[in-house]
Amino acid sequence: MKVLWCVNIEMSDAAELFGGGAVHTGSWLEALKDLLTSEQTLRLCVVTFSNVKELMKGEKNGTEYYLIPGKVSDTKKMTFIKQIASEFSPDLLHIHGTEFGYGLYFQKALPQIPSCVSIQGLCGEISKVYYADMKFKDVFCIRGIKDIVKGFSIRAGKKEFYRRSLVEYEMLKNTKNILGRTDWDKYNTYAINPDAQYHKAEEMMRNGFFREPWDIEKINRNQLFVTQGYYPIKGLHKLIEALALVVKSYPDTKLVVAGQKPYPDSAVTMFKRGGYGVYLKALIKKYQLQSNIEFCGLLTGEQVYDYLKKSHVFVLPSVIENSSNSLMEAKIVGTPTVAACVGGVNSMVSNNKTALVYPFTESNMLAGYIMKIFEDDLLASALSEAAAEEAARQYRDVDIKEQYISIYEKVTAGCSKKGNI
Repeated sequence: MKVLWCVNIEMSDAAELFGGGAVHTGSWLEALKDLLTSEQTLRLCVVTFSNVKELMKGEKNGTEYYLIPGKVSDTKKMTFIKQIASEFSPDLLHIHGTEFGYGLYFQKALPQIPSCVSIQGLCGEISKVYYADMKFKDVFCIRGIKDIVKGFSIRAGKKEFYRRSLVEYEMLKNTKNILGRTDWDKYNTYAINPDAQYHKAEEMMRNGFFREPWDIEKINRNQLFVTQGYYPIKGLHKLIEALALVVKSYPDTKLVVAGQKPYPDSAVTMFKRGGYGVYLKALIKKYQLQSNIEFCGLLTGEQVYDYLKKSHVFVLPSVIENSSNSLMEAKIVGTPTVAACVGGVNSMVSNNKTALVYPFTESNMLAGYIMKIFEDDLLASALSEAAAEEAARQYRDVDIKEQYISIYEKVTAGCSKKGNI
């Protein structure tokens, strides 16, 4: 079977082929690609829209890669897609993600090819909660130099997700097959397209997390770890509010945030400051938390594993998530977790068993749960063991390769049933 993938990120092999930079996102796609291409009867062609000036083609490790110029007309984009399909002759089109709307070009250019759409996030739902419990003055009055120069702001971020949601809606209405993992993506896509068939399809985790598990005797006590915080829906501002309470009882608490610092301090890079970064900096200063927070930069999978293994608590403070890969990685390692009860989180963890779960707006409750784990090693170890055991069981019970091959066969055979409830 020949499968044409439409993806939102330039994968590592493509980056090497075409001279791109290091890839720090899309790890689940890399892992899934490696898994599926180990199947001798399946061949992949991976297509991405990119900042190139002309259509680029290459092959590595048996997989074909194409980069399509993103800054050309819609007609030209679809011409390139038809050219790729003519050269590769796919049996199936698999669109990964609806966030950027690239898949709609494929749907329109290749209506004759059986297709399916994987849900990552949902822009329509994100746009509803984008301000993430921020106050009016924080959303509309705080602006960074980047906002002024480039016209970007917190409000503009919400408008951008709403704009994308219109394309996303059309994509989902046009598909007969939806791949997802949680009750949240299942019922939200059903609300858009009740005639589509919903297929349960797990995500692959990066290699290297099923190793030495978390151990209470080997951690940095009172260290928190969070993997994202660069825009409001990831909820870093709510975690900072909680941290202000935690440090009153545990002044040595250290919050480690993966990713680049959202508020560059040098005069040369001031223009990079966006409104949310300005807001975070003001919040950190307000609560005098400068010595309690460390932004550790972009991390490799190996580095994420090391931080998870050494941290006392992993926190997922997002206002919206589908199936968080970061949450699953923490679960695999067994890092005691406190997570906001949003989106698909309830499909991933059990409250008081594999994690402590709280309402997103309740920063005081978040702080309390963090301190509860700090002060109770038996609880921390119980959460760790239950999470790691459940994660291992999930991956043992589901053969992800067979799951995808089965879905691909059903879609190409036209065996979709009406409805996904």
